[in-house]
Amino acid sequence: TQGSVPFLKPNEERPRITSEPQDVDVTSGNTVYFTCRAEGNPKPEIIWLRNKTPLPSDPRITITPSGGLYIQNVKQEDSGEYTCFATNSIGNIHATAYIIVQGG
Repeated sequence: TQGSVPFLKPNEERPRITSEPQDVDVTSGNTVYFTCRAEGNPKPEIIWLRNKTPLPSDPRITITPSGGLYIQNVKQEDSGEYTCFATNSIGNIHATAYIIVQGG
């Protein structure tokens, strides 16, 4: 037998990240943008976590339709690990980047 790999229907594919977020070193008050694009079938949903927890509800934080993450007027507490998960019914994949906020 084939181990635990789910049987894929024709054209179904697990997510793959085509554009990963990159680490950002930013001065307090600036804007940060992380890209996170993924492909797969069905189309993957993008979910962002900060330090392994859901993003806080904050008007400074926006997730774009393409899966990117904008943080405006960055503050010291925005420092940390940001993980982008791409998930569909076949599986999931993730990529991680860090924000380091200087001064302010």
